[in-house]
Parts: sequence; structure tokens; C-alpha cells
Amino acid sequence: MNELEEMCALISPPDEEAVANGRLRLLAAARSGGPQGTGRRRLRPVGPSRRGVVRGGAAAVLAATVGVGVFVVQQNGGGGPSDPDVLKNVSAAEVLHRAAAAARSDNELTLRNDHYLYIKSVDSWGPGVYQPGQPKGHVVREHWRSVDGSKPDVMRLPCSPESARSCTTSLVSEDAPENQPSPAPGSPAWMLRDMPEKLRKWRADIARPNPRPTQSPGQLEWQEIGDILRDNYPPPQIRAMLFEFLAEIPGVTVRQNVTDALGRRGIAVSKTEGDNRTDLILEPRTFRLLGQQQKYLGSPAPIKDWRRQPDGWNFDLAMSFLDAKVVKRAPTPDPENS
Repeated sequence: MNELEEMCALISPPDEEAVANGRLRLLAAARSGGPQGTGRRRLRPVGPSRRGVVRGGAAAVLAATVGVGVFVVQQNGGGGPSDPDVLKNVSAAEVLHRAAAAARSDNELTLRNDHYLYIKSVDSWGPGVYQPGQPKGHVVREHWRSVDGSKPDVMRLPCSPESARSCTTSLVSEDAPENQPSPAPGSPAWMLRDMPEKLRKWRADIARPNPRPTQSPGQLEWQEIGDILRDNYPPPQIRAMLFEFLAEIPGVTVRQNVTDALGRRGIAVSKTEGDNRTDLILEPRTFRLLGQQQKYLGSPAPIKDWRRQPDGWNFDLAMSFLDAKVVKRAPTPDPENS
């Protein structure tokens, strides 16, 4: 026992991220029967003479696994890593179900139809690895969303890339019908009422064989949910349902050491379509959503000035959440922007 205590004293305690990563590996191994397993393994009965040895050995293995927190990377045909950031032993479904559990534990925001949902975020875009050395674009965005959609949303952004002054704009949809239903489609109140039915239809769509020949299964739903999570802050139970649905989409992978627009490290669940990969970035200890990013995997974009966000998809774009809360009113738009 003294030798064990001396060994423990020589080893630094694991950090919180390593502990979280270790838990994920243990859960993944338990579900698969170990790294080489194909199903659940039956436990052998333990005799009285071996119980102490087995318990001590299991405790040592648990401590070592949690303390190290190492992820096993996906292997290619030659035995080397095909992508050092793609994880093998932790399934995307496991990570997304953890994100759903974290969402359900969040405090419920009390939504009133005459109030606004305030969301503050930061966007970052730029050349990424293709044109290193050039500064990235960066903007802080404030969005006031009418809870029931009966009033125009309000957005606050810098007036120009060169200006430190912010401009407040009313977001009026010119395509909205005159007799718009209440709550308006896309509003927080609508999402709370109608999202369960929308998810049911999405499940039916991805269950059909080859529903969209030009897209991988679930790609359209993945993108739409990404838009919802970027431009809204669904109630906890709806966010949990969204994460649980994402866990059912095929072709989703897990990446570690991904950074968001603020440089915060996280775990990402990712889906690639063509030259674009979309990552949902989660905090590695709590599995709460930090933000998301779009990674462009094609040829370098021929853009020299990154102060303004370009149109299109041929560049890297990241978004991170800063704040979300319910407020009674939105700021008055600037006269020239109303």
C-alpha cells in the first residue's frame, strides 16, 4: 500500500478535460465490448479468493484510463492514422446523447410572447490554413428575436469593418404573409410547439432509401439544425431532441482539439459534404454547445481582403455563443437602418 501511495504521489492528477475524455472512452468500450469487441461481453463469476485481486486490478485500470484520457485515432489500411483528429473509440452518437443530457439539465428560459430572445455571438472568418499570415475577419453580433414572431427581429452589428460604431437594424421579412400565423414559423414559440412534429417528419425522410440522390442521408437536416442552433436558442427539451436526432444521422464523426471562434478548445461532431465540413463544437467537460464552424476543404479562395465576410462557401467560418437570455424589449433601430 505504501508503494502505491508513493507511485500516486509521483503522478500529477489528470486535468478535467482528460477525465471527461477518459469517461467517453470507458463508455464506448463498455458498449462495444472493448476496442476489438463486436458486442456486449459476459462477465465471468468471481470466486471469493479472487475478488480482492479483481477489484484492485479494475480500480487500477480505471484510474489509469481516466488519468491518461487518450483517444484512439482512426486507422487507415496501412496501420497509420488516416486523420489524427478523427476519433474511433468514441461514437458520435455517444457524444450527441451526452450533449442532449446536458441540454436537458439547463435552466429553462421563461418565454413570453411579448418578449424577445436575446442572443449574443461572435463570428470569425478567414483564410484558415490556405493563406496563413492574413488576419481573419471578426464581428460581434447581437440578435433580438421576437418570441412569437409578431414583431420584427432586431440585429446589431458594426456599421462597417473600419468603424467601431454599431448599427441597429430592424429585420423585416418581405416574404412574410400579411396574415402570418401565430406563433410565426421559426420563432422560439413556434419551435417549442411544432419542432417535435418536424423531427418526426425528418426521421421518416432519412429512413426512406436514397431520399435525395445528390446528397448524403441526413445532410439537409444536419444543415437545417445547424442553422437553428446558430440563429436561435431553443428551449432545453427542444435542444435535447435536436441532439438526439443528430445522433441518428449516418456519416457523423468525432474530432478532438477543435477550437471555436474564440479559441476555446472543444470536442466536435462533424459531417462532411463535398468540399465543406460542418462542426458542432461542444465543451469537453460539460458537453454544452460552444458554437459551430464550417471548414472549407477545397482550393484556396481568391480573396485578399478578409475584413468583410465574403459570399459563398469557399472559406472557413466559425461562430461562438456569448450569451442567451429573455428580455422585455429590443433596442430601437437606427432611423437610417429601419
